[in-house]
Amino acid sequence: MDVAIQNGSKEATRVFVEIVVKDAEGTVVTGAEAGIEITAGEQGSTEQWMNLKRPRYWTPESPYLYTVHTVVLLGSDIVDSSELSFGVGSAAPVVE
Repeated sequence: MDVAIQNGSKEATRVFVEIVVKDAEGTVVTGAEAGIEITAGEQGSTEQWMNLKRPRYWTPESPYLYTVHTVVLLGSDIVDSSELSFGVGSAAPVVE
């Protein structure tokens, strides 16, 4: 997952990014965290890889969704957060 953060201040800033993925029941299934140093007035980003062990796949018959919660902290203050639902699909080659 890529997280981009804009530093609108006039000083370099270090932020901490926490990412938590929950299943449809609200149980935490994976997560990641990273610290990012961002130059004044610039944008910084972090790319975090997470592994869903034994994911439940989304299908039209069983539309199972996960939720990813992302929080950006400056010290102990939450300065931004987001929540996004997603489904896990699978791809298979079509043989004709």
